Amino acid sequence: MQALPANLLPAHPAAVWSRHSTRVGLQTLMLLVGVHAAMGIVLDMSTILATLHALATLALGLRYATTPGRHSEAIYVCGYIAGSDVLWRMTKARVFWEYSKYAVILILVLIMLQRGVRSGFARWGVLYFGLLVPSSLLTIGYFGITHDLRRALSFNLSGPLALAVAVIFFSGWRGPLPDLSRLLQAMVLPVTSVFAIAAYSTLTASRITFGLQANFVTSGGYGPNQVSAVLGVGALMALLLALNTPNPPLRLAYLGLAGVFQLQSLLTFSRGGTFNVLVATLFLGLHFIQHRRARNLFVTILGATLVIGVVLVLPRLDAWTSGMMTERFSSLDTTGRQSLAEADLALFQQHPLVGVGPGLSQHRRTDVFRRNIAAHTEHTRLLAEHGILGLAALAVLVLIAIQAYRLAPTTLARGWVTCLSAWAMAEMAHSAMRIVAISFLFGLALLPFHKRGAE
Repeated sequence: MQALPANLLPAHPAAVWSRHSTRVGLQTLMLLVGVHAAMGIVLDMSTILATLHALATLALGLRYATTPGRHSEAIYVCGYIAGSDVLWRMTKARVFWEYSKYAVILILVLIMLQRGVRSGFARWGVLYFGLLVPSSLLTIGYFGITHDLRRALSFNLSGPLALAVAVIFFSGWRGPLPDLSRLLQAMVLPVTSVFAIAAYSTLTASRITFGLQANFVTSGGYGPNQVSAVLGVGALMALLLALNTPNPPLRLAYLGLAGVFQLQSLLTFSRGGTFNVLVATLFLGLHFIQHRRARNLFVTILGATLVIGVVLVLPRLDAWTSGMMTERFSSLDTTGRQSLAEADLALFQQHPLVGVGPGLSQHRRTDVFRRNIAAHTEHTRLLAEHGILGLAALAVLVLIAIQAYRLAPTTLARGWVTCLSAWAMAEMAHSAMRIVAISFLFGLALLPFHKRGAE
């Protein structure tokens, strides 16, 4: 079975499926995967090493960002950071909570300072974040200049800021487009470390009790929602890599990675990671089936995956979990998210102009929930904390995605746009903007395939 032909994107062959791609061989891939799997276990045992890994990754990104001619490598490091976000949190690296978001922002801004800011969606990106700034005055008035103010603004606005920067950066890129195979590989590798920690925790646990809630043991002792989400990112990136390699053994290796990532995501009993991948794959498939060669490849992979998953894997998982997996994933219970979203909408009705201020919705909801609970749905958080301005900001994101779709020159390029932007919007729906992968992938969806970069 052949890989996708480069001429599917005639406006710029390197835009998505690059014929000039620096592809790793099977042995090199297995070596890198093995190293990162072992590294995950080691980092989980040593906070110091986890911290050094986080700092060294940023240092490498800054070096590339400030070196002319090496900006593509800096982008690959940003992809690696997006894959490492949850890894550093679960290994308790001694960096601040939003470290990954600010690291990506810093690297991309440094590149833009040297290359300049081109048009693209730059104004739209500025408008999106600018709409969220006025409500910050309410947060300042509530907390004063305190640590709580910094924490509230950083927790709720660092994700939107990273998204705005990614929109400006990627949509305005005018040089040779980065090798997307290398970029996707850079995102997959640290997810291997997250998988290793979660799998090791699962295999060595003396007892695992499965119920109708997310499972911390199978999530490596960390938040199942974020672990499930980043495993889903790894699975989706591995799937894209499998679709783009002409080497059958390498394709099987990528599909194997996608499979084990998704398997562990299922075992976390956090449904978000699986839901995100299904949504993104659906949008990708709707575009692939419109092209004959792409359709044959996609349908073959999807068919084989469904047969193996539904016939062989899922029944055994369901039996191992005493039937709880079927109950968990067939349940329509939103684990409190619907109530949080409804409370957000009630706050929007009470404060329609500028909302209650970023970070303050959880304080305003205490009369309903009796405790502070951070927003889990970014779409309703924007309404509750930013009012009409938040609604406008959400509309800007939707318009950006629509315009990027319209500008994409081919069916497969449009599949790329919808796949990544749909994943980002789906993750926002149940996990707000907890991880930087949301911002990074939304921005990556906007690469200017309609422009011819310098070869």
